Amino acid sequence: MGKHGDAATTRANNKSPWDTMHPGRKWAAGNPEAKSADDIRTDVAEHFRTKPMFRTTEDVFRAFAEGIRQADRLDPDDETEMDDEANEIS
Repeated sequence: MGKHGDAATTRANNKSPWDTMHPGRKWAAGNPEAKSADDIRTDVAEHFRTKPMFRTTEDVFRAFAEGIRQADRLDPDDETEMDDEANEIS
């Protein structure tokens, strides 16, 4: 949500959401807003509406493990295509 590490010469780009919601960095004051404060609030509300909140460390690890399991599930057709491509290269 923020922006840092920019060189002074690249700071003429759009204002970050952080700078829109929390004005105060002088170098960002004159930059145009990429999104309005209302749009940012809408995006944040949508994020919390659609994404789970983790209450425990175990919840975080469970979600991480499920993400890995989903990434490992391949469509059998995709595996065949990958095997065919590997055989063509050999």
